[in-house]
Amino acid sequence: MSPDTHRMSAAVLYGKEQLRIERVSVPQLGPGDVLVRVRAALTCGTDVKVFRRGYHAKMIVPPAVFGHEMAGIVEEVAPGVESFEPGAFEHALNRLGLERLQPHMDQTQRWDRDLSQDEQIALAFARILMHKPAWVLVDDTFGSLDDETLERVTDVFAQELAQTGLINIGRAAQSRDPFFSRVLHLVKASPNLTLAHDATSSSKEPAGHS
Repeated sequence: MSPDTHRMSAAVLYGKEQLRIERVSVPQLGPGDVLVRVRAALTCGTDVKVFRRGYHAKMIVPPAVFGHEMAGIVEEVAPGVESFEPGAFEHALNRLGLERLQPHMDQTQRWDRDLSQDEQIALAFARILMHKPAWVLVDDTFGSLDDETLERVTDVFAQELAQTGLINIGRAAQSRDPFFSRVLHLVKASPNLTLAHDATSSSKEPAGHS
């Protein structure tokens, strides 16, 4: 944001490969919201797909502010915001194998250049671990992780995030991994799409992982 506290610079998507840097209004906070001054932003695979297609049916309809992988400084908090417990940041980093980042948590730099692809993904899951959302939607991510990182992520969802529903959009081979208890296939049936349920399941896995 600039000295004008009511306006900020943002990337606005207008359509297929049409992205403009514009001045837009600073978001108004609602209950439970946090206003963050962005200091670093990354581009993920979903961003690239949306940029090339010009839209995302559920995430963004142009024209709209573009991007969702970011970090920064908290500027303002609205009523209903609760603080994280002491040590929550360190615990999340440790669980995802990112202990080396602990001394650098207050530093601003080009982390997209300094972190490997696996580390960037692990950092995203560390953030999920801290917030413990009800649902997580993953777009073809697990197949790109190395075995050690995948094992850490799997253990986090089996332990701390056992009550979080996980939906993975990926290849059939990924979906049949024992990590998931249910597999849903989208089958094209003119003129509509229908859901076909795969009976493969495991009573040992947390409910809600698909």
